[in-house]
Amino acid sequence: MGPGFIFIPHMTDTDAINATSRSLRQAWGLDFGRVRALIARLDAWHTHDELVDGTGLSHRSVGQVLHALDTWLEKDGDRLRLAAADLAAFRTASAPHIKPHPPHIARQRLAALLADRPAPDLDLDHVAATAETLLKRAQHIAATYDLTGAQILCLGDHDLTSLALACLLPDLRIAVADVDERLLAFIDHSAHAHKLDITTHFADFRLELPPSLDSSCDLVFTDPPYSPDGIKLFLQRGIAALKDHPYVRLLLAYGFSEQHPGLGYKVQSALHDLRLTSESILPDFNRYDGARAIGARSALYTLRPTRRSRPAAVAKMRTPHSGAARIYTHGRSAEEAQATVPVKSTEAIPGEWPARATLLVGEWPQEKQATAKRLALASYLTASRTDGPLRVQHLALQLAPHYDAYLPRLLLASQAQTVLAIVDQRHATELTGPLLALIECKYRLISRTNKQHIAWILCEKQPTPYEDAPRFVLRHIADRPKARLANAWREGLIAWHKKQGTTLTKNQARALISQTRIGALCGQHYLTELPLHSLADLIAAAKATIAD
Repeated sequence: MGPGFIFIPHMTDTDAINATSRSLRQAWGLDFGRVRALIARLDAWHTHDELVDGTGLSHRSVGQVLHALDTWLEKDGDRLRLAAADLAAFRTASAPHIKPHPPHIARQRLAALLADRPAPDLDLDHVAATAETLLKRAQHIAATYDLTGAQILCLGDHDLTSLALACLLPDLRIAVADVDERLLAFIDHSAHAHKLDITTHFADFRLELPPSLDSSCDLVFTDPPYSPDGIKLFLQRGIAALKDHPYVRLLLAYGFSEQHPGLGYKVQSALHDLRLTSESILPDFNRYDGARAIGARSALYTLRPTRRSRPAAVAKMRTPHSGAARIYTHGRSAEEAQATVPVKSTEAIPGEWPARATLLVGEWPQEKQATAKRLALASYLTASRTDGPLRVQHLALQLAPHYDAYLPRLLLASQAQTVLAIVDQRHATELTGPLLALIECKYRLISRTNKQHIAWILCEKQPTPYEDAPRFVLRHIADRPKARLANAWREGLIAWHKKQGTTLTKNQARALISQTRIGALCGQHYLTELPLHSLADLIAAAKATIAD
């Protein structure tokens, strides 16, 4: 031992070591593996500078970790190490909690799931990545980041990257947000059948991020539409989904033809505008069954937000350009498509609706109800979950041609006495079938008029169904769009029991809800972000929680 050696006798304190490891893990998040590597090097004597050289961490970061470990460090001059017993305890406490399956097992499970995947929707620019690419993405994420306690979001998931992640990392918490109802149902049913921890959320990113996902995720993966506006929009939503934490990441798949470097420049400009830093760009990382215009492959961008990223994203979402709905390269929402309001749509507004009691939501012309209050659809969705003044008597929803899928959700969230909705005829059928019992607990269809491909639907609010327990609970949920599903459901059950002269405690109500799959899985969702298949499941689940 050198003359400067200092030995301070102490007993191994497992609880303190575990607490220190938890604190470091929380502070470093996805990058905790770098701390683990530093701890591993403390099995021998090293100077501070040697630890910097050996780990690649900055001098300041090494100092911060050593400060946290100071109680257990042995010191010899400017050299440090951990005692053998303490080193073993730290290695155990800092070990990754989520470990991957062998790749061959994950590959087999994924292949079985992909065999029945939904067909691509060309209107949404769907081009499927190869199965090998999906597994490669999952392996890259598993090898690069510490995923203990992490929440991963697949922002749009036509490739089914979520299933690849879950097949490789079955203990990982994964959320999927998408506008494609077929895809959400397929992922949810696959997750249920194979006991995978995946939640599904409906949203059209042109309007919103699912509100329960705001500031909730450690890593966001997205393979968005490759139009410049599509890239910007998905990046903005991805930034909004990330936690306020220094080590979160946004992974972007994007490719462009070698003959069009200007497209790549536009994306890099978008990264700059959103104050994102590029940690790495891995060329030709993703391969596709199609997308030959870009060589059937794309790069993987690893992006890290700065303190200015979220304010920049919020500012850009507040000032959308006139073509905000047209982010795709094909179909009715393509960039070159015209923004049209259905011809003479204002004819559908009942003449007896006074302007002062009417709210027009969406793109309505000024021809009629010129003095009525107006809100953009995105603003209305946000206000429906805040304390905004939305208790108007009459509500007119212009959802065609881009946002028809919101029809059942907006009816459930509405507080108006009468609602007029203009949608594509295909989406008008969503008010019948499995969802009818849920819709009818709140609104009754008065009339439906079809003109060309457009349907004008007029609904009137129903009285609260006080004599029907399931409908009463469903109505209680629907009348509280500002509440999380589990909270509104719990209070609905308590209110029903109180009406019957019996008592149900909050804990008892929570237990009943958690016994249903949708309650356990989607309790933190808001009603409007539930996929259609989950809304249909809610009907049976509500009945189950009030059964004697």
